[in-house]
Amino acid sequence: MGKADLHCHSKFSDVPSTFVLKAYDSPESFTEPEYLYRQAKSRGMDYVTITDHDDIRGCLELQISHPEDTFVSCEVTAYFPDDNCKVHILVYDITTRQYDKMMEIRLDLFVLRDYIIEHNIAYSVAHATYDQDGKLTFNHIEKLVLLFDVFEVINGAASFQNNAMLHRYLKSLDAQDFKLLESKHNIKPMSSDPWIKGFTGGSDDHCGILIGSTYTQNLSTTKETFIDSLRNKSSLANGIHGNFEIYATGVVKHIHDYKTLRDKKYHKTKMNNFLEMFFNGEEGNWARRFKKSQSLRYLKRKNNRTHNALHNLLQEINQQKETDVAQKIPLAYEKVAELHDEMFRSVVKALVKNLPSGNIFKTFEHLSTLFPMMVLASPFIGSMRHQVLKSELKKNLIASCKGNYTQKALWFTDTIDDLNGVSVSLKQMAKQSQLLNYRLHLVTCVDEDNIHTSLPAGTINMPPIFQDKVPGYEQQKIGFPSLLSMMRRIIQEQPDQIVISTPGPLGLGALLCAKLMDVPIKAIYHTDFAAQALRITNEPTLAKLIDKLSNSFYQFADEVHVPSQAYINKLTKAGLELQRLKIFPRALDLNQYKPSILTQSHFNLKHRYQLNGEFTLLFAGRISEDKNLQLLIEIFELANRKAPGRYNMVIAGDGPYLENLKAQLLSQDNICFTGRLDAHDLVSWYQLSDLFVFPSHTDTFGMVILEAQACGTPCLVTSSGGPKEIIQNNISGKVIHSDDCEDWFSAIEAYFNIKADQPKQYQEIIHACTNNVLANNSWQRIFDSVIGAECRMPTPQHTPLQPIAA
Repeated sequence: MGKADLHCHSKFSDVPSTFVLKAYDSPESFTEPEYLYRQAKSRGMDYVTITDHDDIRGCLELQISHPEDTFVSCEVTAYFPDDNCKVHILVYDITTRQYDKMMEIRLDLFVLRDYIIEHNIAYSVAHATYDQDGKLTFNHIEKLVLLFDVFEVINGAASFQNNAMLHRYLKSLDAQDFKLLESKHNIKPMSSDPWIKGFTGGSDDHCGILIGSTYTQNLSTTKETFIDSLRNKSSLANGIHGNFEIYATGVVKHIHDYKTLRDKKYHKTKMNNFLEMFFNGEEGNWARRFKKSQSLRYLKRKNNRTHNALHNLLQEINQQKETDVAQKIPLAYEKVAELHDEMFRSVVKALVKNLPSGNIFKTFEHLSTLFPMMVLASPFIGSMRHQVLKSELKKNLIASCKGNYTQKALWFTDTIDDLNGVSVSLKQMAKQSQLLNYRLHLVTCVDEDNIHTSLPAGTINMPPIFQDKVPGYEQQKIGFPSLLSMMRRIIQEQPDQIVISTPGPLGLGALLCAKLMDVPIKAIYHTDFAAQALRITNEPTLAKLIDKLSNSFYQFADEVHVPSQAYINKLTKAGLELQRLKIFPRALDLNQYKPSILTQSHFNLKHRYQLNGEFTLLFAGRISEDKNLQLLIEIFELANRKAPGRYNMVIAGDGPYLENLKAQLLSQDNICFTGRLDAHDLVSWYQLSDLFVFPSHTDTFGMVILEAQACGTPCLVTSSGGPKEIIQNNISGKVIHSDDCEDWFSAIEAYFNIKADQPKQYQEIIHACTNNVLANNSWQRIFDSVIGAECRMPTPQHTPLQPIAA
């Protein structure tokens, strides 16, 4: 078995190819050819070659010192002649004359291909899905498939998805496909059996870290038979795929090498000491080792949490026995994430502490931490973006593969354990997605040791690095996730689309990752934050600011799913394109939410809370000022004045306004506050109550309105927000167009009279409520509307292609 890393670079890849490298006139690599040779052999490579960009000097050096197990290779930069789209072709075991000729003709890929055929040159198409100059399309990939038969399918600098998608596509091709492709592009295939492809692997290492970790193998026993296996398409790719952590480490190593060679002052810096500790381990003379130990002591003396985190990072790396940098990368990433989290935590704490008190100077003092935070995260953010498989390429690669591909959706929410319709809806969606076989995972950010109910099965939790109370909702906490840990997990999950329910810290992190990964973003407009702020603070300026920020968030989404037509109108006025807005349907578990004949347990509920009235009014939801609960107080007080003892009032839920509400209704009879209820107990109150009263103006939908109707309870709602669109006015409830207590009491009296004097009509109202929900209740419609049928797993009788997984 012969093995060789067929894609790696030395210091002779010395022409900068990217904007950043050109900006500071840096070569792409600083690796010495001899060091590259030793690294490859230490990792078990039988043969060694170098594929520098359009250069063979490194290979010629190795040929002099190691002629028996090296050969001359090159990464040729070539172009499609019609549009100058850049591609890289790796050529192996070439002569200097062949190299010179290929440098002459490389500007025309078709001429280069014909030369490779004529001279029987071993080759491989490098990283065919990597868009080097913004011009690569799926048409170019189809042309490459016709032009060449050997492809690099594991590139150590490319992501698993890039590599695996290409490999899957190439393996799926057959003779019929090539007839269609040849007709489409008018290109003659390279061979008589072009659907049979050969495969290679290479680390694409530029900084001496991963040489030999990705490689090509075959059954050869000599250098000559190894090269022949490339020509006859009998080689295989093996080793590790790239990821953004590895790529970012390479970027840092490149900067370190650059500074080491070109900046004499850099040798005296602590940054040099720290990076040498990581990249060189225990290597070096006694003076260098002493400098490293002094740097660790310096950090320990600083004695604050940020410096301690950096000390722990370097201490752990320094204590590792192995000096192989590749093995240190996962641990280093975790420790860098911890350091970044500590810096971020200090900034957020300062903001939370000082902004409300108006201490601007203290706030700015801590904001200075943002710059080193950005510096620390920037290599990883840039690397994540660099490794993206363009959405157009991914879409076409999936469509061109034979067999089924089931997409995966990640659905992000900052709220999952709270008393609101968003949490209730998402928990039910998580359950139903599993029952209906959709590849959907909720993602949240909570402290699992301090939540009221367990998370739904399959939920991914990003543990918060910091939590704080939500202004106006002091019983509700919002978590701040670790950005770098979140990036790593999302890359591991490889989602095909990202859905965001809440524009909080987790939602913003998901938005950033989706943009970096070029993944479609679907946002759900659950909450009108501006309306809530106005109701709580009565500050129009603040409400306008919140509205602008909220609308800016939704501008980034490819689709925005809103609860009602009213909010489509609102968002189009704010500047969102109508074609991006869709109604977000809702559904319930109708095995749970349904009418019931009243049993003794229902009557026991009334007795327990000393409810002696004939007609029960119910409010359920978060007990907060934005729900317009002051009107509810006034309505019940008026009802008790006009018809003493007739009405019960049940207020189910918890929230920051609860104690205030209790104090105002202290003198009233036939009233109860249930506190937080689970779904089973709340259903009992829906079934027991005669009328659901919901005076909120700020709810975009009102899940409790749907639940109440499903249990046969008619609803009174305001003419603002979403609830009015989910009842049938004057059939399953009534829309009240004012905040006048008399208007609300008149409607309550009307329902009381119908129940007392026309029981048959009241039964018809109950049926109208349940039928209204039943007619629009479809979980499959929700999933297909938001994430699409592409996320539903096929039926068991089919054998699908397995989705890409990290």
